[in-house]
Amino acid sequence: MANTAYINGNFHSAAEVYEEILSRGVSSVKLYYNLANAYFKEDRTGKAILFYRRALRLRPGNEDVRHNLEVAEARTKDDIESIPEFFLTSRLREVRRTMGCTAWSVLSLGFLAAAAACLLLFLLSACQSKTVTETHWAAAKKAGGLEGYVKEQVESIDLEALKQEAQEGDLEQQFKATALLCALEYQQDLADASTPSLSRFRFSYPVGSEYAARFLSQVNTDSEAFWASMGDAFSPYDCYPPIFAAAKELDGPTLAGLLAGDPPGKTQFKEAIDQWVEQNPGKLAAIGKDLTEAGYFDKWDLSKWSSTFLHPTTNSYRIQVDTVEDAFGYVSYLRDVVLPPLVEKKGTATLVKPSEITGEDYFTSQVMITVTNAGTLRQRSA
Repeated sequence: MANTAYINGNFHSAAEVYEEILSRGVSSVKLYYNLANAYFKEDRTGKAILFYRRALRLRPGNEDVRHNLEVAEARTKDDIESIPEFFLTSRLREVRRTMGCTAWSVLSLGFLAAAAACLLLFLLSACQSKTVTETHWAAAKKAGGLEGYVKEQVESIDLEALKQEAQEGDLEQQFKATALLCALEYQQDLADASTPSLSRFRFSYPVGSEYAARFLSQVNTDSEAFWASMGDAFSPYDCYPPIFAAAKELDGPTLAGLLAGDPPGKTQFKEAIDQWVEQNPGKLAAIGKDLTEAGYFDKWDLSKWSSTFLHPTTNSYRIQVDTVEDAFGYVSYLRDVVLPPLVEKKGTATLVKPSEITGEDYFTSQVMITVTNAGTLRQRSA
């Protein structure tokens, strides 16, 4: 059938039949030769050359195949004007011919030394491009803890550089710089023998407080970016307490937003929030509603409430408010919001007593509140 098509001048059909025979796994010199001839007649010279070569591979001495292959290859040749050789190529060829083995060895060593110098410069520039924050953060991670590292390096860490990077860096840089800054400020205070040592949450953080509050408040503006910024936090996750200790002014929505996240070291992060709440009981009236709605107090028992917000200590640091009005607001919040559900759940035995004057029940507590801004007594009018 294929041969008939070829004889009739239907070279395309002949080629298709020959190809179909090849697809069955049949191969022979004659099949390749006939297929090549069909492609040649169709002016598909490339295909013709391919199959002539396959036929010649099976029978290298076949003169007909060799002759037709030469004819097909001759058809593909064109007169192409040669391109002048690039002058550097000829110059390099001359140099290669004139230089001996020793000269080539010296030249190779020179190139190797130059490459090593370039690599060294690259590494040095890469190290210099790291920020102060990144440098100390990596060192603290390697040392196994932020606080221990800062305590040992307190004299060598640049506070001003950390301030600048906490101010101008991206959110991840702000997180790391703020944690380092607050930890450094506290350690500097501990190292100063001229000042009394305070616990972490009682220290005022004159520098770090602003940066810590600003960083944590960003959970309200872009929570996804905020949580992503802490992705490089490392065990034992002691980077969280310094930030919370320094952030003196956190509102209810911010704390509720912080409780809703899932950062690395979530347990330690939650413990830092607990410390903040327990060390700032005077802010209960301002943050209580949001924390209650967030379910923060759901598992608190009476002893927890008493030790945190009803503590009868004379320690002036325990419960602090700014003004007398704030003190009344704190007491009112206890009376109207906190104590009624506690009495309902736990009974009246420790929280309610009858008045000796009216006989009516009233809430009782020995809570001590310190007002930090002293009021001014009015002068007696004439």
